[in-house]
Amino acid sequence: MSIQNNSSIFEDIRYQFNYGTMTNRLIIINFAVFLMLVIFRLFTSLFQVPFYEGIVEFFMAPSSIANLVWKPWSLISYMFLHEDFFHILFNMIIFYVFGRILNDFIGNRKILPLYIYGGLAGAGLYILAYNLFPALVPHSESSQMLGASA
Repeated sequence: MSIQNNSSIFEDIRYQFNYGTMTNRLIIINFAVFLMLVIFRLFTSLFQVPFYEGIVEFFMAPSSIANLVWKPWSLISYMFLHEDFFHILFNMIIFYVFGRILNDFIGNRKILPLYIYGGLAGAGLYILAYNLFPALVPHSESSQMLGASA
């Protein structure tokens, strides 16, 4: 006698988002943003419309304080952007492992604030280091940061 499971992967994801830990929710959000960007990149390349780079740069954290003044949302949005599949895969594997450990130590309710504060601290250190150390400044214009590594 076989047991048939009618659950789909989308139902499993929805269940984890609704009832899972905050670590699981943040991983789902990161993958959802990544998939939206992949789909957006696909359509912009198929129609040969050069919007993708501009849209991604709009949400990346700039190294220049002057640019940061014009896009303060990037201090949060950069944490959810990833460049390619392996970038998000390794970031989310590490986040999952350490998120489970942190969940045991500090509790589920403190994971989101820690994620946000850690990302803000990472962006702050990135901007500070870029503007403080001349060796980090390339000869071209300012650089930008993305990913949940911070």
